Amino acid sequence: MNLAVLKCVPRSLYYNLRLFPLSQALRLPVLFGNGVRLYGDLHKGSFVLDDARIRRGMVSLGVNRGSFDLGRERASFIRLSRDAKIIFRGECGMAMGLKIDVSRDGVLEVGDGVHLNACATLSSNGLVRLGDGVRSGWDITVIDWDGHDILDASDGHVVNKPKEIVIGNHCWLGAKTSVLKGVHLAHHVIIPYGSIITKSCDTPVAVFGGVPNKVLKTGIVRSDKYNTLSDYVMEDVQV
Repeated sequence: MNLAVLKCVPRSLYYNLRLFPLSQALRLPVLFGNGVRLYGDLHKGSFVLDDARIRRGMVSLGVNRGSFDLGRERASFIRLSRDAKIIFRGECGMAMGLKIDVSRDGVLEVGDGVHLNACATLSSNGLVRLGDGVRSGWDITVIDWDGHDILDASDGHVVNKPKEIVIGNHCWLGAKTSVLKGVHLAHHVIIPYGSIITKSCDTPVAVFGGVPNKVLKTGIVRSDKYNTLSDYVMEDVQV
C-alpha cells in the first residue's frame, strides 16, 4: 500500500462505515482521497457495490493525480440526493478533481474497469451508465440534463427533462470531451479531444465526433483495447 493510499485510510474508513453494511465496510472497498468531500443525504444504499467479490480498494475516488499531475491539490466532491444512487459493478478509478452530482432519483452506473482521468464531471438526474472498460482523458463532462429546468410559459410544465446517457464497453472519451443528454454510444467508440457529443453512435469500433457529430472512421481501436475485440462477433463490429 503506497503512501497516498495510507493517508486516505481514516477518511475512507469513516465513509465506508456510513455507506455500506458493516461486513462490506470493514473490507474498505472504496478509497476516498483526502481532497474528496461528500454532500447530500448520504445513507446506506447511496453507494451500491454490485460485484460478488468485495475487496479492499476496488474503487478509488480522488486518490490519484491523473495525467501531468493535473488533479494535484484539486478538490473533489460527490453530492447525492436521498433517492439517488451510484452503482459500481467492479473495479473503478477516478482521479483527483472529480465532481459527481446525482440528484432527484438519478442513478450513476459505473462498469468494471472504468478509469477516468483528472477533473472529470459526472451529473445524473435520470441515468448515466458507463460500460465496462470505459476510459477518459482529463477534464471530461457527462451530463444527462441541462443544469436548470426550463418551463413552458403557458402552464409552467418542465420542457427539458433528463434523457439517459449510455456509454458502451471500452469506449474512450478524449480529454475535454462533453457528452450531453440522450447520447448512446456503441462499444469501442473513440471520441476525439475537445468534442461536444449531442448525437448517438450505433456503430461500434469507430471514431465519432465532428460538427455535426458523425462517424469519422471505422475499424479503429485503442491499442490497450485491441484484445477485448474478441468479446464481440467481428462481422457485427464491422472491422
